[in-house]
Amino acid sequence: MVSSALLVCSCSAWADPLADKVYAETDLNHDGKVTAAEFVDHILKVSFTRLDADKDGKITPSEWALVEKGSSAKADFAALDIDKDGAVEVTEFVLNPGKREVLGKIFLTVDPNDDGVLTVKEIPANEKN
Repeated sequence: MVSSALLVCSCSAWADPLADKVYAETDLNHDGKVTAAEFVDHILKVSFTRLDADKDGKITPSEWALVEKGSSAKADFAALDIDKDGAVEVTEFVLNPGKREVLGKIFLTVDPNDDGVLTVKEIPANEKN
């Protein structure tokens, strides 16, 4: 299950007026193109940072509960906590196959020409450039 927190975090940065800055941060190898893997990695790392309220490098159940509500919140947290130590570290969060799959599908919807990469001009805020 993909959390609503993840989806809020994942899309807000790309709709921001600072899209060029976000693009530069996402294009990890600085080749002028953002691949699906770069997109997914960036969104997950940004989401993790936002969810880690006390910035200690892990998401605790109480931090998760600040943004995740509903009957599946505890189960979703437990699924992310791969090593069952009571906290979700960035590696557990970023490597989650379910989240990666969903974000990969989101990438396909924002790739306007279906070429598997995003250029700076394909970001919605820059479409008219």
